[in-house]
Amino acid sequence: MFKDSLHHNGWEHRDVHNLYGMLFHNSTARGVSHRTSKTLRPFVLSRSFYAGSQRVGAIWTGDNTAEWSHLEIATPMLLSNGIAGMAFSGADVGGFFGDPKADLMVRWYQAGAFYPFFRAHAHLDTHRREPWMLGEPYMGLIRNAIRLRYQLLPMWYTAFRDASVSGMPILRPQFVIFPDDTEGFDIDTQFYVGDSGLLVRPVTAQGATNADVYFADEEPYYDYFDYTLYKGHGYKKIEAGLEKTPVFIQGGHIVTRRDRIRRSSDLMKNDPFTFIIALNNKGDASGSIYLDDGESYEYEFGAYLLRRFSFSSKDKKFLSTDSHPVPSEAKNYLKTIEHLRIEKLIILGANEKLSRKNVKVSQDGRVWEAETSFEKGQNGKTNVLILRDPGVLISKDFVIDL
Repeated sequence: MFKDSLHHNGWEHRDVHNLYGMLFHNSTARGVSHRTSKTLRPFVLSRSFYAGSQRVGAIWTGDNTAEWSHLEIATPMLLSNGIAGMAFSGADVGGFFGDPKADLMVRWYQAGAFYPFFRAHAHLDTHRREPWMLGEPYMGLIRNAIRLRYQLLPMWYTAFRDASVSGMPILRPQFVIFPDDTEGFDIDTQFYVGDSGLLVRPVTAQGATNADVYFADEEPYYDYFDYTLYKGHGYKKIEAGLEKTPVFIQGGHIVTRRDRIRRSSDLMKNDPFTFIIALNNKGDASGSIYLDDGESYEYEFGAYLLRRFSFSSKDKKFLSTDSHPVPSEAKNYLKTIEHLRIEKLIILGANEKLSRKNVKVSQDGRVWEAETSFEKGQNGKTNVLILRDPGVLISKDFVIDL
């Protein structure tokens, strides 16, 4: 607008232009909330945002194009948004304008599965690009990426909650995790997801069959998919054909997930959990999980689960403890999830001394045994100890003595 087109009280348009999107977003979210009698959380997406927009809804990076360069730039854009406080953001998977080739679509879905806001979106005039129209192997590879996103929803929800209470970004650049490692300051091709220890390096180059991944410390890093072990500070060239995105678990962390394949997240609410326990150099690991009803504002009154998990090599015990600041406020909610259980523990980097046939499990004053299986690592893979169906409920304290 012309500079002499003044707003109320003499404000120039340039002073208020960027506020408009945020205020529109806010008003829409309030309107949706009012329509539901303020009992359900609104979901309102905006392309226009400003400081404060993070309080009312998700955003995306705008009208990108179906080009490899736009896939490449999406990662640093989302990292920047996160550092600026806009944690719930994403980029249009496949590109808004243009017609992507099948390989670009695969790579974009693989990257998009690790955007906080994950959505495929295209202009009305583009060609149809649903995954099932691409044929194999592309359809199957995209399916795998989407399933991975759903599998890790417990981890994502915990990361979202952490961002909402601490202001820390969901996607964390190298310098956030390792503020003393100057070599990682300018790396914007990879990131960590919350406090999960999950390191992701999207492949954004056409025809790439490998990717350079930077490991900033001497802790072990375990390939998420095949448990290959990587150690040592610096860059490593990782095989990354079209079927794979380099994803690693940093030693010392516990990743929570749900492995049942469902048609929607709503159908997963009663599914059991799997824990991946990635041991560090000391043989320890820790992590947490946050759950609430996913719809209402009851969490503001303490209706949620927040638990801390830890494994210590010293006493060889896996523990679950309550981290809720006021446990009494969670009682009614916990009754609605009292059936949720852990169906599997996968311990990466396990010492052979942990390869006992049976382990002791205790919860609620009861003690029983559960069976384990031990797989010795070969061809660069780590040792894996698997404990199937330990029979413990996720909402209560327990001890698994290995």
